[in-house]
Amino acid sequence: MTASPDAILVLEDGTTLRGKGFGAHGETFGEMVFNTGMTGYQETLTDPSYCGQIVAMTAPHIGNTGVNDEDPESHRIWVSGYVVREPGRLASSWRARRTLDAELKAQDITGIAVPGTRALTMRIREHGAMRAAVSAIEDDPERLLDRVLASPGMAGADLARIVTTQHPYTVSPPPGTPVRYRVAAVDLGIKASTPRYMAARGMEIRVLPATVTAAQILAGSPDGVFFSNGPGDPARC
Repeated sequence: MTASPDAILVLEDGTTLRGKGFGAHGETFGEMVFNTGMTGYQETLTDPSYCGQIVAMTAPHIGNTGVNDEDPESHRIWVSGYVVREPGRLASSWRARRTLDAELKAQDITGIAVPGTRALTMRIREHGAMRAAVSAIEDDPERLLDRVLASPGMAGADLARIVTTQHPYTVSPPPGTPVRYRVAAVDLGIKASTPRYMAARGMEIRVLPATVTAAQILAGSPDGVFFSNGPGDPARC
């Protein structure tokens, strides 16, 4: 196996963590956040609400079960960068189709493995989300920090328009389940499982783009309206 390149993670407050790169060889910028899930890393990667963010996982091993084609929450990985303590180099699951490292490479997502994910999580928890960068190219933290400080923040970011569906679509209840309600779901970054779970409970879900108007929603005479969560500045939505 080829040795992993050196990489650094720099936060906008100057915090610097050194580690090993994995996934795509490059660098990335975004808002630094963390996720505490013990499982479901594939769902986190493909969750549209993480668009524009570098996500640190608190679980010590990520990638052990590889990547499959059944669990994604959307058609692509949305995180800007990925931070873990120890990436799984082998995929140990009968459902796996690829390794996590191969999937990150294929989708051009830069990751870093650092021993200090616990300290990083506490830093973010105490001081809040902040801009950051992961780089396997730049070795000087000061130069990278300058670029982090020059990068855009989440304030005013209208990311719902980037992740939303371009065309309406319908998710119907499974065979044998009658339609009890018809719901209009505004896609501000909806996960694929959300309308699927709603449909399983007897709802016919009409998923609509984030740019839909109130008149267009009401024209369908829905029994209810659902607004999904999503990325970016909520004020823009």
